[in-house]
Order: sequence, then C-alpha cells, then structure tokens
Amino acid sequence: MLRRGEYLPVKVLKRDDPLFEGLNGTIIVDEGHYCEIKWLPAEFELLASTDECIIQAMRHKSRPLYGVQFPPNIR
Repeated sequence: MLRRGEYLPVKVLKRDDPLFEGLNGTIIVDEGHYCEIKWLPAEFELLASTDECIIQAMRHKSRPLYGVQFPPNIR
C-alpha cells in the first residue's frame, strides 16, 4: 500500500495523447492512494501504467473523457 506523498514513476503508453503532450515517456507523480481501478471498460483506452497500479490513466475512445489515478495538479 502506498502512503500519501510517495512519488513514483508512471510509464506513459500513449505519448501522442494530448493529456501527455510535451512530456517524456515516464512521469513522476504523487501515488499516495489506496484505491485503484481493476479493469478497463471496453470503451476506454489505457494511456499510462505502473507495476503497482496498472490503470494510471485512461481515455474514452469516442468522447472527450479522461480518468487518472494520480492527482495531475500536484508538482
């Protein structure tokens, strides 16, 4: 289980997605959470992942909807 304030690398799988525009293939994010999405709905595409939490970021295939496990506003 991760603790709040624990920063870990996340592998960006879809680097051409606008969510990750201008970022490298790996980003460092705050991983202080205790819950995770266990399965990816069929209408979503996996964008980022870690060994600890497979679904770190996802995007709906036909709508402008995103979901991220990490808080994207923390530096």
